[in-house]
Amino acid sequence: MRSSFYPPILSIVFGLLLLPLAELRAVDIVEEFDGVELDTSTWIPSGGKSVSVGGGHLTWAADGGNWTSGDITTVQNFFLPRAGEMTSVEWVMGSPEVVTQNPNGDSSARFQLGVHSSNETESRREHWANTTGGIWLDIEVIAQSNPGSASGFIRTANDQKLINTQGDNVADVSLIWNWQTEPRTLRLELTDTEFFWYDGDTLIGSGTYEAAGIDTEFDNGYKVLALGMNFDAGRSSIEVDRIEITNAGEPETIISSFRGLPDDPVSNELVELSWTADPDAS
Repeated sequence: MRSSFYPPILSIVFGLLLLPLAELRAVDIVEEFDGVELDTSTWIPSGGKSVSVGGGHLTWAADGGNWTSGDITTVQNFFLPRAGEMTSVEWVMGSPEVVTQNPNGDSSARFQLGVHSSNETESRREHWANTTGGIWLDIEVIAQSNPGSASGFIRTANDQKLINTQGDNVADVSLIWNWQTEPRTLRLELTDTEFFWYDGDTLIGSGTYEAAGIDTEFDNGYKVLALGMNFDAGRSSIEVDRIEITNAGEPETIISSFRGLPDDPVSNELVELSWTADPDAS
C-alpha cells in the first residue's frame, strides 16, 4: 500500500552523454563584439582621451589627452586552454584619423591590442604597471606622411616589471597597410604554453609564457584589451570595429552540463536527469 504522500519519482539516467567524447574536452565559446554586441558591451575606460561606443565602432577621439584604454567588462575573464587546444582573439581595426597638430613633424596614430592578467591594476595600462602580466601588439607608427604602412612591436610584461616601463620586445612588426581606406585584422592565438600573433593569416611573431616570465600570470584568468592612443606627435582618433574571442580554455569541470526534464515537475511525475561528464575524470 502506498503512503498518502507521493514524492517525485526520479529516473536517473547515469552519465547520459549529450556530446561525442572527443567534443567534451573542448569548450568552444565564441564571444562576438560586433554591431549591436559591440555597442552594448560594457567597457572599463581609463585615461585622458574620451571613448565612445556606437554604430559598431569603439572609438577613441582626437579630443586631447594622450591615451586611454578599455577592457570588456569587469567579469569577462577568459582562461588559457588545456594542452592540445587553442584560444583565438581577433581584432578588426578601423581606419585611424590623423589630425595635424604637430608643427615639428608628422602626426601619428597608435593601436595597442592584447590580453592582460586579471591581476591588472587600473593605472596606465599602456605602460603595464606592475601586477600585470600581459601580451600585446603595439602598432605605434601610423604616420601621416605614409598612409601605406604602419609599424610597431610585439611586447610582453610580467608582474615584476617596473611601473612606467614598456615591458620586453618580442619582435618588430611592419605592416603594408593603406590605413586611410582599409580595416586591418590582427589575431592572437593562445595555447597552454605559447602565443602567436597573426596579421590576417601571416604569422608575425610568437613566444612562450615561460620565456616572457608570465607562465603563471594567467592562472586566475585574463581580460581582453583594446587600447587606443595617439602619439605625443599630434592628435588622432582610432576605431576598433570588431572583436571575436573563440575561447577553448574554460576552467576544467567534471560535469559540464546538467538538466532535468521536465523543467518544472509536479508531485508524482517522472523526472529524467541527464548530464555530461569529463570522460578522463577519476
